[in-house]
Amino acid sequence: MLVPAPPSPHASRALANEESVIRNNSNITTLTACPLCGGSRRQSARLSVANLVAEYRRRFDVDVARCFGHTQELLLLRCNGCDLEAFEPPITGDARFYRDMSAWWDTRMPGHDDIAHKPTYRRAMQHMKSGDKVLEVGGGTLVIPRHLKAVSYVGLELDPHSVEAAQRQGFDVRPERVEEQARSNQAHYDVVCSFQVIEHIAAPRDFVEACIACLRPGGLMIIACPNNQGFLSLMPDNILNMPPHHVTLLNRRTLEWIAEHWRLQIKNIVEEPLEHSDRRAFARLIWLYALGRFWRSSGRFALEGRGFRTASRISSAMARLTAPLLGSVAAAIPGHTIMAIYQKPVETGK
Repeated sequence: MLVPAPPSPHASRALANEESVIRNNSNITTLTACPLCGGSRRQSARLSVANLVAEYRRRFDVDVARCFGHTQELLLLRCNGCDLEAFEPPITGDARFYRDMSAWWDTRMPGHDDIAHKPTYRRAMQHMKSGDKVLEVGGGTLVIPRHLKAVSYVGLELDPHSVEAAQRQGFDVRPERVEEQARSNQAHYDVVCSFQVIEHIAAPRDFVEACIACLRPGGLMIIACPNNQGFLSLMPDNILNMPPHHVTLLNRRTLEWIAEHWRLQIKNIVEEPLEHSDRRAFARLIWLYALGRFWRSSGRFALEGRGFRTASRISSAMARLTAPLLGSVAAAIPGHTIMAIYQKPVETGK
Protein backbone atom coordinates (compact mmCIF):
# COMPACT_ATOMS: atom_id res chain seq x y z
CA MET A 1 0.00 0.00 0.00
CA LEU A 2 1.32 3.40 -0.91
CA VAL A 3 1.94 5.57 2.13
CA PRO A 4 2.95 9.11 1.11
CA ALA A 5 4.65 11.43 3.56
CA PRO A 6 2.17 13.04 5.93
CA PRO A 7 1.22 16.58 4.95
CA SER A 8 1.67 19.74 6.90
CA PRO A 9 -1.22 20.36 9.30
CA HIS A 10 -1.45 23.76 7.58
CA ALA A 11 -3.40 21.96 4.89
CA SER A 12 -5.66 20.08 7.25
CA ARG A 13 -7.20 23.22 8.76
CA ALA A 14 -8.10 24.99 5.53
CA LEU A 15 -11.19 27.14 5.32
CA ALA A 16 -14.31 25.09 4.68
CA ASN A 17 -15.70 25.11 1.16
CA GLU A 18 -18.94 27.09 1.11
CA GLU A 19 -20.54 25.01 -1.63
CA SER A 20 -23.70 23.13 -0.71
CA VAL A 21 -24.78 19.73 -1.96
CA ILE A 22 -28.19 19.80 -3.61
CA ARG A 23 -30.24 16.67 -3.01
CA ASN A 24 -32.82 15.33 -5.40
CA ASN A 25 -34.97 12.65 -3.71
CA SER A 26 -32.42 10.15 -2.32
CA ASN A 27 -29.59 10.97 -4.73
CA ILE A 28 -26.92 13.65 -4.53
CA THR A 29 -26.89 15.68 -7.73
CA THR A 30 -23.85 17.29 -9.34
CA LEU A 31 -25.06 20.89 -9.45
CA THR A 32 -22.30 22.36 -7.29
CA ALA A 33 -19.63 24.58 -8.80
CA CYS A 34 -15.92 23.73 -9.05
CA PRO A 35 -14.02 25.10 -6.01
CA LEU A 36 -11.17 26.23 -8.26
CA CYS A 37 -12.70 27.70 -11.42
CA GLY A 38 -16.40 27.82 -10.59
CA GLY A 39 -17.28 25.69 -13.61
CA SER A 40 -19.85 22.94 -13.96
CA ARG A 41 -18.99 19.41 -12.87
CA ARG A 42 -19.96 15.83 -13.55
CA GLN A 43 -19.84 12.82 -11.28
CA SER A 44 -16.75 10.60 -11.40
CA ALA A 45 -17.51 8.25 -8.51
CA ARG A 46 -19.35 7.64 -5.25
CA LEU A 47 -17.72 6.66 -1.99
CA SER A 48 -19.32 5.14 1.09
CA VAL A 49 -18.27 6.93 4.27
CA ALA A 50 -18.95 3.80 6.32
CA ASN A 51 -16.49 1.81 4.19
CA LEU A 52 -13.92 4.60 4.43
CA VAL A 53 -14.22 4.81 8.22
CA ALA A 54 -13.90 1.03 8.50
CA GLU A 55 -10.76 0.98 6.35
CA TYR A 56 -9.05 3.66 8.44
CA ARG A 57 -9.77 1.60 11.55
CA ARG A 58 -8.52 -1.61 9.92
CA ARG A 59 -5.34 -0.22 8.38
CA PHE A 60 -4.25 2.51 10.76
CA ASP A 61 -6.33 1.97 13.91
CA VAL A 62 -7.50 5.56 13.49
CA ASP A 63 -11.10 6.67 14.01
CA VAL A 64 -12.18 9.27 11.42
CA ALA A 65 -15.93 8.97 11.97
CA ARG A 66 -16.10 12.32 13.80
CA CYS A 67 -14.68 14.10 10.73
CA PHE A 68 -17.68 13.07 8.63
CA GLY A 69 -20.44 13.71 11.15
CA HIS A 70 -23.76 12.64 9.62
CA THR A 71 -22.41 12.45 6.05
CA GLN A 72 -23.03 8.97 4.65
CA GLU A 73 -21.74 9.29 1.10
CA LEU A 74 -19.17 11.34 -0.78
CA LEU A 75 -19.20 12.22 -4.45
CA LEU A 76 -16.09 12.68 -6.53
CA LEU A 77 -16.84 15.39 -9.10
CA ARG A 78 -14.73 16.32 -12.13
CA CYS A 79 -14.80 19.88 -13.45
CA ASN A 80 -15.65 20.33 -17.13
CA GLY A 81 -13.40 23.38 -17.26
CA CYS A 82 -10.16 23.02 -15.28
CA ASP A 83 -10.39 19.20 -14.90
CA LEU A 84 -10.00 19.35 -11.12
CA GLU A 85 -11.52 16.41 -9.30
CA ALA A 86 -12.86 17.21 -5.84
CA PHE A 87 -14.80 15.33 -3.20
CA GLU A 88 -18.17 16.70 -2.19
CA PRO A 89 -18.73 17.56 0.57
CA PRO A 90 -15.07 18.57 1.02
CA ILE A 91 -14.37 17.11 4.46
CA THR A 92 -10.81 17.76 5.65
CA GLY A 93 -8.91 16.15 8.50
CA ASP A 94 -8.62 17.88 11.86
CA ALA A 95 -5.57 18.26 14.09
CA ARG A 96 -6.36 15.03 15.94
CA PHE A 97 -6.49 13.09 12.66
CA TYR A 98 -2.99 14.20 11.70
CA ARG A 99 -1.62 13.55 15.18
CA ASP A 100 -3.02 10.02 15.05
CA MET A 101 -1.65 9.39 11.57
CA SER A 102 1.77 10.77 12.47
CA ALA A 103 1.89 8.50 15.51
CA TRP A 104 1.14 5.50 13.27
CA TRP A 105 3.91 6.47 10.82
CA ASP A 106 6.41 7.16 13.61
CA THR A 107 5.83 3.71 15.11
CA ARG A 108 5.81 1.61 11.94
CA MET A 109 7.84 3.67 9.48
CA PRO A 110 10.70 5.45 11.29
CA GLY A 111 12.17 8.21 9.17
CA HIS A 112 8.99 8.69 7.11
CA ASP A 113 9.36 12.46 7.43
CA ASP A 114 12.93 12.52 6.12
CA ILE A 115 11.99 14.07 2.79
CA ALA A 116 15.14 16.06 2.08
CA HIS A 117 16.15 13.46 -0.51
CA LYS A 118 12.94 13.91 -2.51
CA PRO A 119 13.58 15.11 -6.09
CA THR A 120 10.70 17.60 -5.77
CA TYR A 121 12.63 19.69 -3.26
CA ARG A 122 15.89 19.38 -5.18
CA ARG A 123 14.25 20.65 -8.36
CA ALA A 124 12.46 23.46 -6.58
CA MET A 125 15.56 24.69 -4.78
CA GLN A 126 17.36 25.03 -8.12
CA HIS A 127 15.09 28.01 -8.74
CA MET A 128 16.04 29.77 -5.50
CA LYS A 129 19.15 31.94 -5.32
CA SER A 130 21.10 33.71 -2.65
CA GLY A 131 19.21 36.64 -1.17
CA ASP A 132 15.78 35.51 -2.36
CA LYS A 133 12.86 36.06 -0.03
CA VAL A 134 11.18 32.64 0.12
CA LEU A 135 7.74 31.89 1.56
CA GLU A 136 6.82 28.24 2.08
CA VAL A 137 3.18 27.45 2.84
CA GLY A 138 3.22 24.42 5.09
CA GLY A 139 6.77 24.99 6.32
CA GLY A 140 7.05 22.41 9.06
CA THR A 141 9.61 20.27 7.24
CA LEU A 142 12.37 22.96 7.24
CA VAL A 143 14.02 21.34 4.22
CA ILE A 144 14.56 24.65 2.42
CA PRO A 145 16.11 26.76 5.22
CA ARG A 146 18.37 23.89 6.25
CA HIS A 147 19.72 23.40 2.73
CA LEU A 148 19.63 27.00 1.45
CA LYS A 149 20.97 29.12 4.27
CA ALA A 150 21.53 32.11 1.98
CA VAL A 151 17.82 32.71 1.33
CA SER A 152 15.56 34.78 3.55
CA TYR A 153 13.01 32.18 4.60
CA VAL A 154 9.53 32.41 6.13
CA GLY A 155 7.41 29.32 6.71
CA LEU A 156 3.70 29.21 7.45
CA GLU A 157 2.55 26.33 9.64
CA LEU A 158 -0.60 25.78 11.68
CA ASP A 159 0.62 22.92 13.85
CA PRO A 160 1.71 24.65 17.08
CA HIS A 161 4.19 21.89 17.94
CA SER A 162 5.95 22.26 14.58
CA VAL A 163 6.01 26.04 14.92
CA GLU A 164 7.48 25.86 18.42
CA ALA A 165 10.12 23.32 17.37
CA ALA A 166 11.14 25.41 14.35
CA GLN A 167 11.35 28.62 16.33
CA ARG A 168 13.49 26.93 18.99
CA GLN A 169 15.95 26.09 16.21
CA GLY A 170 16.01 29.70 15.06
CA PHE A 171 13.81 29.36 11.96
CA ASP A 172 11.18 31.95 11.06
CA VAL A 173 8.06 29.78 11.00
CA ARG A 174 4.76 31.46 11.82
CA PRO A 175 1.34 30.11 12.82
CA GLU A 176 -0.48 31.79 9.94
CA ARG A 177 -2.58 30.98 6.91
CA VAL A 178 -1.34 32.21 3.57
CA GLU A 179 -4.50 34.34 3.31
CA GLU A 180 -3.38 36.25 6.42
CA GLN A 181 0.14 36.60 5.08
CA ALA A 182 -1.20 38.02 1.81
CA ARG A 183 -3.00 40.84 3.60
CA SER A 184 0.17 42.14 5.25
CA ASN A 185 2.88 41.14 2.74
CA GLN A 186 1.56 41.73 -0.76
CA ALA A 187 4.15 41.47 -3.55
CA HIS A 188 6.85 40.80 -0.95
CA TYR A 189 8.43 37.45 -1.84
CA ASP A 190 10.66 36.29 -4.68
CA VAL A 191 9.47 32.68 -4.36
CA VAL A 192 6.25 31.30 -2.89
CA CYS A 193 6.13 27.51 -2.70
CA SER A 194 4.04 24.68 -1.31
CA PHE A 195 4.73 20.96 -1.31
CA GLN A 196 1.91 18.41 -0.96
CA VAL A 197 -0.48 21.01 0.51
CA ILE A 198 -3.05 22.11 -2.08
CA GLU A 199 -4.67 18.66 -2.31
CA HIS A 200 -5.75 19.06 1.34
CA ILE A 201 -7.37 22.44 0.74
CA ALA A 202 -11.16 22.63 0.45
CA ALA A 203 -10.98 26.11 -1.13
CA PRO A 204 -8.06 25.93 -3.62
CA ARG A 205 -9.00 29.16 -5.43
CA ASP A 206 -8.51 31.26 -2.27
CA PHE A 207 -5.26 29.43 -1.58
CA VAL A 208 -3.77 30.10 -5.04
CA GLU A 209 -4.91 33.72 -5.08
CA ALA A 210 -3.25 34.36 -1.72
CA CYS A 211 0.01 32.74 -2.87
CA ILE A 212 0.06 34.94 -5.98
CA ALA A 213 -0.74 38.05 -3.94
CA CYS A 214 2.34 37.42 -1.76
CA LEU A 215 4.56 37.21 -4.85
CA ARG A 216 6.44 40.15 -6.31
CA PRO A 217 6.15 40.83 -10.06
CA GLY A 218 8.57 38.50 -11.83
CA GLY A 219 8.67 36.13 -8.85
CA LEU A 220 8.10 32.37 -8.93
CA MET A 221 5.25 30.30 -7.52
CA ILE A 222 5.99 26.59 -7.11
CA ILE A 223 3.21 24.09 -6.46
CA ALA A 224 3.91 20.38 -5.99
CA CYS A 225 1.09 17.89 -5.44
CA PRO A 226 0.09 14.28 -6.17
CA ASN A 227 -0.31 13.60 -9.88
CA ASN A 228 -3.89 12.55 -10.64
CA GLN A 229 -2.77 11.31 -14.06
CA GLY A 230 -0.25 8.95 -12.50
CA PHE A 231 -0.79 5.54 -10.95
CA LEU A 232 -2.35 7.06 -7.80
CA SER A 233 -5.62 7.75 -9.61
CA LEU A 234 -5.95 4.06 -10.57
CA MET A 235 -5.60 2.67 -7.06
CA PRO A 236 -9.11 1.59 -5.99
CA ASP A 237 -8.29 1.37 -2.28
CA ASN A 238 -5.79 4.16 -1.64
CA ILE A 239 -7.69 5.79 1.21
CA LEU A 240 -4.89 8.32 1.67
CA ASN A 241 -5.98 9.79 -1.66
CA MET A 242 -9.50 10.27 -0.26
CA PRO A 243 -11.04 12.41 2.52
CA PRO A 244 -10.26 13.36 5.16
CA HIS A 245 -6.68 13.24 3.84
CA HIS A 246 -7.05 14.48 0.25
CA VAL A 247 -10.09 16.47 -0.89
CA THR A 248 -8.90 17.67 -4.32
CA LEU A 249 -7.10 15.75 -7.07
CA LEU A 250 -5.00 17.77 -9.55
CA ASN A 251 -3.36 16.96 -12.87
CA ARG A 252 -1.40 18.73 -15.61
CA ARG A 253 -4.51 20.29 -17.14
CA THR A 254 -5.53 21.74 -13.78
CA LEU A 255 -2.09 23.25 -13.25
CA GLU A 256 -2.17 24.69 -16.77
CA TRP A 257 -5.58 26.22 -16.07
CA ILE A 258 -4.11 28.03 -13.06
CA ALA A 259 -1.56 29.68 -15.36
CA GLU A 260 -4.18 30.63 -17.93
CA HIS A 261 -6.60 32.11 -15.41
CA TRP A 262 -4.10 34.18 -13.42
CA ARG A 263 -1.96 34.99 -16.49
CA LEU A 264 1.14 33.33 -15.15
CA GLN A 265 3.98 32.12 -17.33
CA ILE A 266 4.67 28.40 -17.00
CA LYS A 267 8.40 27.96 -16.54
CA ASN A 268 8.07 24.20 -16.28
CA ILE A 269 5.69 21.41 -15.32
CA VAL A 270 7.52 18.30 -14.17
CA GLU A 271 5.77 14.94 -13.88
CA GLU A 272 8.13 12.96 -11.72
CA PRO A 273 8.77 9.34 -12.72
CA LEU A 274 8.00 6.43 -10.45
CA GLU A 275 10.26 6.60 -7.41
CA HIS A 276 12.01 3.51 -6.15
CA SER A 277 9.92 3.59 -2.96
CA ASP A 278 6.70 3.44 -5.02
CA ARG A 279 7.61 0.51 -7.26
CA ARG A 280 5.99 -2.08 -5.02
CA ALA A 281 2.75 -0.07 -4.94
CA PHE A 282 2.75 0.11 -8.73
CA ALA A 283 3.47 -3.61 -9.09
CA ARG A 284 0.63 -4.35 -6.68
CA LEU A 285 -1.67 -2.22 -8.83
CA ILE A 286 -0.78 -4.26 -11.94
CA TRP A 287 -1.51 -7.54 -10.17
CA LEU A 288 -4.71 -6.17 -8.64
CA TYR A 289 -6.16 -5.33 -12.03
CA ALA A 290 -4.93 -8.62 -13.46
CA LEU A 291 -7.06 -10.30 -10.79
CA GLY A 292 -9.94 -7.91 -11.40
CA ARG A 293 -12.39 -10.57 -12.49
CA PHE A 294 -12.37 -11.93 -8.94
CA TRP A 295 -13.54 -8.68 -7.36
CA ARG A 296 -15.37 -6.97 -10.24
CA SER A 297 -15.86 -3.54 -8.74
CA SER A 298 -18.37 -1.53 -10.73
CA GLY A 299 -17.05 1.77 -9.37
CA ARG A 300 -13.77 3.59 -9.10
CA PHE A 301 -13.23 2.70 -5.44
CA ALA A 302 -13.14 -0.75 -3.88
CA LEU A 303 -12.94 -0.84 -0.09
CA GLU A 304 -14.82 -3.98 0.84
CA GLY A 305 -15.75 -7.49 -0.28
CA ARG A 306 -14.14 -10.89 0.25
CA GLY A 307 -13.08 -11.16 -3.38
CA PHE A 308 -11.33 -7.80 -3.31
CA ARG A 309 -9.58 -8.54 -0.02
CA THR A 310 -8.29 -11.83 -1.36
CA ALA A 311 -7.09 -10.23 -4.60
CA SER A 312 -5.45 -7.47 -2.59
CA ARG A 313 -3.49 -9.92 -0.42
CA ILE A 314 -2.34 -11.92 -3.46
CA SER A 315 -1.36 -8.74 -5.29
CA SER A 316 0.69 -7.50 -2.34
CA ALA A 317 2.55 -10.79 -2.13
CA MET A 318 3.26 -10.87 -5.87
CA ALA A 319 4.37 -7.22 -5.81
CA ARG A 320 7.17 -8.05 -3.38
CA LEU A 321 8.53 -10.52 -5.93
CA THR A 322 8.00 -8.54 -9.12
CA ALA A 323 8.67 -4.90 -8.16
CA PRO A 324 12.46 -5.32 -8.54
CA LEU A 325 11.87 -6.44 -12.14
CA LEU A 326 10.56 -3.03 -13.20
CA GLY A 327 14.13 -1.80 -13.62
CA SER A 328 14.60 1.03 -16.12
CA VAL A 329 10.94 0.80 -17.19
CA ALA A 330 10.05 2.70 -14.02
CA ALA A 331 11.52 5.90 -15.47
CA ALA A 332 8.74 5.97 -18.08
CA ILE A 333 5.90 5.54 -15.57
CA PRO A 334 4.29 8.71 -14.12
CA GLY A 335 4.97 8.68 -10.40
CA HIS A 336 3.47 10.24 -7.30
CA THR A 337 4.18 13.95 -7.80
CA ILE A 338 3.68 16.68 -10.37
CA MET A 339 5.25 20.11 -9.87
CA ALA A 340 4.45 23.38 -11.63
CA ILE A 341 6.77 26.39 -11.64
CA TYR A 342 5.05 29.66 -12.57
CA GLN A 343 6.35 33.19 -13.04
CA LYS A 344 4.22 36.18 -12.12
CA PRO A 345 4.13 38.74 -14.95
CA VAL A 346 6.35 41.79 -14.51
CA GLU A 347 4.39 44.23 -16.61
CA THR A 348 1.09 44.09 -14.72
CA GLY A 349 2.23 43.51 -11.16
CA LYS A 350 -0.92 41.49 -10.53
